[in-house]
Amino acid sequence: MEEAPHILCLQETKWDTANAQFVKQTIGRKLDSYLVINAEGTAGGVLLAWDSGIFTKLAQKIDHYCLSVDLAFNMDDTIFRITGAYGPSTITEKQAFYRELQGAQPQNLLPWIVCGDLNVTLLPQDRTDNSNHRTQTNRFRTIVEGLQLQDLRLQGRAYTWSNEQENPIFARLDRFLISTTWSQTFPNSVQTAIPNTASDHCPLICQVQTKFPTSNIFRLENSWLKREEFKELVNQQWGSIQTAATTRDLSVKIMALRKAIIHWKKMHAEEQKFQSDLCKNCLHWLAQQSERRRLTNVEKLLKNILLQRYTTICHTEEEKWFQRAKRAWVSKGDKNSKYFHLLASKRKRANLIDVVQEEGVQHLLHKDKAGAIHRYFAKLMGARHISGTQFDMSVLFTNQ
Repeated sequence: MEEAPHILCLQETKWDTANAQFVKQTIGRKLDSYLVINAEGTAGGVLLAWDSGIFTKLAQKIDHYCLSVDLAFNMDDTIFRITGAYGPSTITEKQAFYRELQGAQPQNLLPWIVCGDLNVTLLPQDRTDNSNHRTQTNRFRTIVEGLQLQDLRLQGRAYTWSNEQENPIFARLDRFLISTTWSQTFPNSVQTAIPNTASDHCPLICQVQTKFPTSNIFRLENSWLKREEFKELVNQQWGSIQTAATTRDLSVKIMALRKAIIHWKKMHAEEQKFQSDLCKNCLHWLAQQSERRRLTNVEKLLKNILLQRYTTICHTEEEKWFQRAKRAWVSKGDKNSKYFHLLASKRKRANLIDVVQEEGVQHLLHKDKAGAIHRYFAKLMGARHISGTQFDMSVLFTNQ
C-alpha cells in the first residue's frame, strides 16, 4: 500500500474521552475531521476520520456501537455513506447492535459501506473451532441480506483474527460490507489484509482509488544517515573529487554527490520494497498454513524472524514519513503496520490541485490540469517574442 488512506476507521480505541489533541496526534494532520464513540472504561470505542480537503461532510449519525457519516467527494460531488462499527461480544448486546446497523441504512440508495470489527462471523466457514456460534452467524447473515449488503471478498487471507495460542483459533470478525449501489459506483473496490505484527486482528484496507502524481524533488532522508553503506558512499564520492577551489567547483562537486545519492536511493528503495514484499508474502503464506494445520518449529522460528525484519522495515518507513509529515508523531497506541505508520504521510498532497476548471470544463487528470494551467499563463503573459534593448552611445556625448 503506497498511498496513505483518505478515510480511517479504528475500533476498540479504548478512549473514554476523545481528547482533540491526542486524536490529531494519532490520526495525523491531513485527516483533520473525525467522529468518535467513546469507550466505556477501557472497553470499545470507535473512531472514523477523513480528509476534509477531499471529502465534505453532509450528515452524521452516532449511536452506541455504530457511527455513520455521509461524505461528498469534492472532485465530482459523488455522495456516499460510510458506517464504522464495533460489535459487542455478548448476545444480549448484539441485538441492540443489529438494530443500530439496520438504522444506519441510507433511505435514498446512497452508496453505502460498512467497516469494522463486527465481532460475529457471516458464514460457518469463517471460524475454525467447533464452538456454538451458528445461531448468531445465521442471525447476522439474515441482517446482512435484509440490508442488501454484499461481503467484499478478502484477498490473500481467510481469517482476520487469531487467539495466538499454541493451538490457535481463527475467525473472520473484521470485514467491509458494501451495498449494491456501492459496487455499481465503485466497481473496482478491493479489500486486502496486511500482516498483524502486534495485534490479534489483521488491519484491512479497502482500496478504491489512491493514485496521485509525485514530484522528482530531491530530499535527504534522515533514515539514510543511520545506514553505514550510505556514509561510505558519501565519503567515497566526496573524496574522489578534487578539492573545490571556487564556488563553481563546489557546485559541481555537490551535483556529482547528489547524482550518486539518487542512484543509491533507487537501488535502496528497490531492495527495501523487495524485502518488504517478500516478508509480507511469506507471512501471508504462514498465516494461511496455520489456519489449516499446526506450524512446525522451523516455521515458527521463520515467522518470528520475518516479523522482526518486517517491523524493522516499517520503522524505517516510519522515520521517513515522520520527516515528511512535519507534525507530532504517534506517541501512543498501536504501531503495528505500515498502514498505520503512513496515516500522516500525505504531505505530498498538500500542494496537489484536485481539479482545474477551464471555461466551464473541469479537468481531473494530471496531464489535463497541467495543460490547462499552461494555457492560462500563456494567455496571461502573451505570445513569446525575443526582447532586446537598443542604446545609442553617441547620445552621451551630445552637447547640450
